[in-house]
Amino acid sequence: MIYRRQLAVRPAHALLDNRADLIHQSCDKSCLGRSANLKQLRIADCQSLSDIEELEQLKSLEELEIINCPSLLDYTVLERLLALKNVEIRSGRMEQVKLPSRWPGSLCKLRVVASTNQIGDLPSQFAGRLDLTTVTGLTTLDNLRSCSQIDEIRIRLSAIYKIKDLMPLSNYKNLWIYIEMEGESCLSDSVIESLSGLPSLRLRLDGYVSINLSPLTNLPNLKALDLDSYSCVTKAELQPVLGMNALEYLQFAPGSVPELGGCTFATAGKIAKLKLQLMTL
Repeated sequence: MIYRRQLAVRPAHALLDNRADLIHQSCDKSCLGRSANLKQLRIADCQSLSDIEELEQLKSLEELEIINCPSLLDYTVLERLLALKNVEIRSGRMEQVKLPSRWPGSLCKLRVVASTNQIGDLPSQFAGRLDLTTVTGLTTLDNLRSCSQIDEIRIRLSAIYKIKDLMPLSNYKNLWIYIEMEGESCLSDSVIESLSGLPSLRLRLDGYVSINLSPLTNLPNLKALDLDSYSCVTKAELQPVLGMNALEYLQFAPGSVPELGGCTFATAGKIAKLKLQLMTL
């Protein structure tokens, strides 16, 4: 095991410090028993590490990174680390891993780069952005029912095909659903059906070369649409959504239609005015 010191003024026994790194091929976990006060831990490139049950001893651990440990499949011990706030897991393997069924109530940030069929129940106070674009194999969002303070969920289009049921997100008040289009130009009928079940919808689309917005006219719940990605949209591409009654916010990439003099229209009235402008161009 190699310790990489983070605080030069601390004693030589780094695992008694507030932060420690376990890196490279060997990982002597026996020293974790002397580390009850450890706040931050990074475990990286431990190719043969297959069991992290010893982490249960780290009752004060707040930040944890586990990176490129391909023999490790079971992360369920993390649900017993009740002080955890920030967790990043990059498994380094294609096989599915097992995450906690319920994360500690203290958790406020989670990043997972791995294959798993569920990410575990997140605490009700979990807020901010949740990026699911790096999670493959998801089949359910049931774990998100209680954490309605999340304001943005990023997800790949291909993942929505597998998940299908988006109703666990129905209690979210101000949620943006950010869909990575993966080169596709439009949302399929099945995705539109999944999205239409939500009481209200704020949608961001990215990762397209050209875009067909016509299917969105089947979303009477669409209140906001953000197309502000690297790809400009044309007048013809914008036209289908401008007559949608519920739409209150529209944004697209700067330079898309220069004659409009702007790219953000933040009220229904401004969108109606935009429609009239496009008709005269």
